[in-house]
Amino acid sequence: MAQMVSSNISGVPGHNAPRTAGGVSCGAAPAQDGSAGASLTNLTVAEEALSLSPEDRTAPARLLIQSLETDTRTGEEIKAELNSRLEELLSKKDAGLAFHEVFGSAL
Repeated sequence: MAQMVSSNISGVPGHNAPRTAGGVSCGAAPAQDGSAGASLTNLTVAEEALSLSPEDRTAPARLLIQSLETDTRTGEEIKAELNSRLEELLSKKDAGLAFHEVFGSAL
């Protein structure tokens, strides 16, 4: 079961009340522009991440930081690279990785 964490994010515009993570209703206030959608989603994601143990937060934190790195490739360049990788896998030029090599253990 996820650890319950309280967070007071009063420094975030539109979110001045303490919130509780772990699926408990957070009673979110609307954002300053009157919308609750994106702000509530970001708040929910942050609260869920904070409910994880420090060890379990490492991977999502690393992914978020990596997502901020600038990728100068165009959509077409990315698509070409993905198609090339797929062709190598299908032709067996690249054997790929076993599940345990990627995730550290078998199912």
